Amino acid sequence: TAIVVVLAALGFGLGFGLKQKNEMLTINVDGENVAELKLKHGENISKYLRNNVQEYTDYTTCGWYVDEDLTNLLSENMVADEELTLYTKTATLDKLKFTLNEDGETFEVSSINENIWGDVVIPRMYMDDETQTGGLVSAIGRFDAKYITSVFLPNGIKTINLNAFFRCSMIKTITIPKTVETIVRNSFSSVVEVYN
Repeated sequence: TAIVVVLAALGFGLGFGLKQKNEMLTINVDGENVAELKLKHGENISKYLRNNVQEYTDYTTCGWYVDEDLTNLLSENMVADEELTLYTKTATLDKLKFTLNEDGETFEVSSINENIWGDVVIPRMYMDDETQTGGLVSAIGRFDAKYITSVFLPNGIKTINLNAFFRCSMIKTITIPKTVETIVRNSFSSVVEVYN
């Protein structure tokens, strides 16, 4: 009986009586902190976001980044082990059209028409509501909109196609991720400055 009591007390002291450690996760969208969340220490951050932060997804934003410059994408395996801020930008979906690539899994994005203007943020992923086909946005098509002033390309873009921003003479900055493998000629003929 004494052994059972000692083990029960020991078990209580090791686990049941201790408070679970939480880590603070700050969500920054478009330069503003919009939420502070508490995650259990060791919890998978990507899984938590998919289950609990459905307003901001890879379909409505450029993805989650661990730095303010939005260059280092959140890893699928990253766990909450310290206080962290995640950053993203809202995708400008009303300015974009998407075409399924030949691989049947990824999409090309282009401007919806020549009348769009201002900042353009490409989403990391796209879902066609009609066919329920979804996948990574991997290619940049033609943007014939002269009055676009900046473009943010998310991590995952691999190709910038022929004449992609050829007529976009008002663009001041384009953010190009490290994932880009191919830039076809005349992509930036009218663009003044391009930032990697």
